[in-house]
Amino acid sequence: MDTHYVVTGERINGDSSYVVVPQIDVAASAGPGAINGDEECNGGLSFSRQWLHKRGLQPNNLKVIRVSGESMRPVMNDGDKVLVDIGDTLPKSGRAYVLLQGDELLVKYCQLLPDGLLRVSSANPNYPTYDIDLAKTPGVSIVGRVRASTHEW
Repeated sequence: MDTHYVVTGERINGDSSYVVVPQIDVAASAGPGAINGDEECNGGLSFSRQWLHKRGLQPNNLKVIRVSGESMRPVMNDGDKVLVDIGDTLPKSGRAYVLLQGDELLVKYCQLLPDGLLRVSSANPNYPTYDIDLAKTPGVSIVGRVRASTHEW
């Protein structure tokens, strides 16, 4: 196995019409939050270069992580994998993001409000929406935007 190719998505000895995006060994919680420690590469998923280019995605900014929990059901289920663009960290309304809150990694809808608050919501109505005052809450950051997901049935 070409480890360089799995980690970077770039072939050393030639071009390919596919890029392998590394899957890191963390789970973004669609629930109360979870982080698995160090971000080690755990294989990867292949994506068409054309598909990525059409969406303006840069392979070096992409990671695949696993969803854990029920708060984003039915959009994302427990065990689904999501393609995260770590170069897109400015929340846009109606988009899903991976959010680091303290030591918890979450997948949620995020909306930046005019008063400096970050509104965090779930697809599942059983999980309440809440606001985070970014100026008063250290340790909160947007890791990246969810650009695609697999869906387990």
